[in-house]
Amino acid sequence: MDIMVYFRKKQFFTDTVGFLCIILLAELLLYPLAYLSRIGWIYMAVVALIFILFVIYPWLWGVVRYFLFHKPILIINKFGVQLYSFSTPCCFFISWAEIKAIVITQYHSRSYICIYPKGEKEYLARFSFFRRFIIRLWSPKERALLHIFLRYLDSPAIEIFQQISHRYASELQEYNIHLEP
Repeated sequence: MDIMVYFRKKQFFTDTVGFLCIILLAELLLYPLAYLSRIGWIYMAVVALIFILFVIYPWLWGVVRYFLFHKPILIINKFGVQLYSFSTPCCFFISWAEIKAIVITQYHSRSYICIYPKGEKEYLARFSFFRRFIIRLWSPKERALLHIFLRYLDSPAIEIFQQISHRYASELQEYNIHLEP
């Protein structure tokens, strides 16, 4: 039996509206600056293109995927852990043999479930250069490559960890995986 964890839609929706308001406010503040100089238009175009490619596109893909298709953000089964990341328009799978630890980590007063691979460089080697760049861009050094913001999960972290420790105890013991709620 798989463990499936879904998004808390109401919390995510309010954060999404707030994020869009900040983007619109930033654009409104930058527009007069660009208008004052001719070079500003070129600068604004480059900044907007970079912003769209690296921030908006993956984020919008995640919004569509989670709201319209009601996809789980986390699936845990006998083969490993599948994480549907919000920062890239794809999913990540990591087998039990590749997992070093699953822990809850604090980063800038936010709590995350972090999945640490045993060989981070070997795990990243399976991805394309562009995807590795996006993963590194969205994963600060203090956090694991694979992480989920707890605020958006519909199940409490303790409950998820209890289910993992009960249902997949043999995998945790066989592969010597550290589980710390």
